[in-house]
Amino acid sequence: DYSARIAALQRTATPSVDNGSICLIFAADHGVAKDMREGGRSCSSYPQAVSRKVLEGLDHGIAGASVLAKCNGVALRVVDVGLADGPAQYE
Repeated sequence: DYSARIAALQRTATPSVDNGSICLIFAADHGVAKDMREGGRSCSSYPQAVSRKVLEGLDHGIAGASVLAKCNGVALRVVDVGLADGPAQYE
């Protein structure tokens, strides 16, 4: 139960949660998802380029998680921890 965890972390029987809710999404590609011609196993339904597009959608507020976060007053942060095409270059 999350309320019990929060109570334990706060060391109180009456825990509180401020409006500082945040959702962290960590994104990366796995080498086995590469096309077999590139040394991977082609085990993903989508090419690795789709990962970048998903992150762009999150950044622009049009992806599902970003819409849900906005509707619920939750800050959303996307952390690029290793996309195959390098760090994000958003405008």
